[in-house]
Amino acid sequence: MYATMPVYYPTFRYAREHDEVELWRESHRINMECKGQINRRALEANNSRELDLMIIDLIRVYGLERTMCVLSRTIQYKDWDERLSQAVKERAKRFHFSEQEYEDPTKQYICHDLDPCVLDMMYRKLMEQEANQTALDFQRNELESEQEID
Repeated sequence: MYATMPVYYPTFRYAREHDEVELWRESHRINMECKGQINRRALEANNSRELDLMIIDLIRVYGLERTMCVLSRTIQYKDWDERLSQAVKERAKRFHFSEQEYEDPTKQYICHDLDPCVLDMMYRKLMEQEANQTALDFQRNELESEQEID
């Protein structure tokens, strides 16, 4: 549904200055919807052992990048929590959120009620999906290169 829509990373101020407010608003709306789905489904999915299915659904609807982006905001906010693995914390740091003097809208992406252990498990699964996607992309590029040579 939204999986092919790119995440808009610049600040609202940048969007306003470059006539991209609608892009910012749409991306923000989708991010908030993704966060809502995570908040509604994560605990139940973990308890019913359907976390993998939930991850697949999130990726299908919102895309891998957006799902990781939204969860990264929560991980960065909770980076003090020892229940989050170092690998997860390090990967989440690759997403940059602007901290501004006024209220930062990306703070709205924080899933306050998400159990840190479930968060860590979800993000690890997303990292696995990311690695699989990277490997597939590499294979496709290699195949295309071979076809060009022929």
